Amino acid sequence: NTFVGLNAGNFTMGSTATENFHASYNSALGASALSANTTGSQNSAVGYKALYANTTGSQNSAVGYQALYSNTTGYYNSAMGYAALYSNTSGYYNSAVGVNALYANTTGSNNTAMGYVAGDNITTGSYNIIIGDNTDAPSATGNYQLNIGNTIYGNLSTNKVGIGVTIPTYQLQLSTDSAAKPTSNTWTVISDKRLKTNIEDFGDGLDVIMAINPVSYVLNGKGG
Repeated sequence: NTFVGLNAGNFTMGSTATENFHASYNSALGASALSANTTGSQNSAVGYKALYANTTGSQNSAVGYQALYSNTTGYYNSAMGYAALYSNTSGYYNSAVGVNALYANTTGSNNTAMGYVAGDNITTGSYNIIIGDNTDAPSATGNYQLNIGNTIYGNLSTNKVGIGVTIPTYQLQLSTDSAAKPTSNTWTVISDKRLKTNIEDFGDGLDVIMAINPVSYVLNGKGG
């Protein structure tokens, strides 16, 4: 173990160890960093009170003022930034980059947040991806949520994506009736007999077809 700083590390750690690796291979740099550790191993804490409350948690990396401050038993967490993953206690496999990123997370796991206060509202939700400045998850306790820049949202468990729609119900859903392609507004619409019911022959006659008024046109480019 390597400890540098006032009250960094716990020099009585290992007294309750039951394995050779317990309380080993830890690094703490900063006042009171990793100061409560008992049997946790392979942790890296850089910054004032980084991993301050950690006791048995292992393989955590905390860089920043009070990063992973409340962590006790959580493992394989990475926090970089002022108070990133501050409230995490037992959550694991979380990655937070940015000031207060994933700040309120306590037991949620497998979350990824990148940006200033990104995902700071998540408490117990898991498997969420939050990217961007001031971006939050639609639900603090929800799972498999995606938010990129408060514009692109998704349900990662059902592969549904929404643009401006926080909880999409289709594979791709727009918040407004507005979409364009670079050179054409023609879209392919799949026609599959297996998706249809009540199929009947068209019996209205040729006069209905002759009443159709076909036109030709040239795109003006305003669609993008």
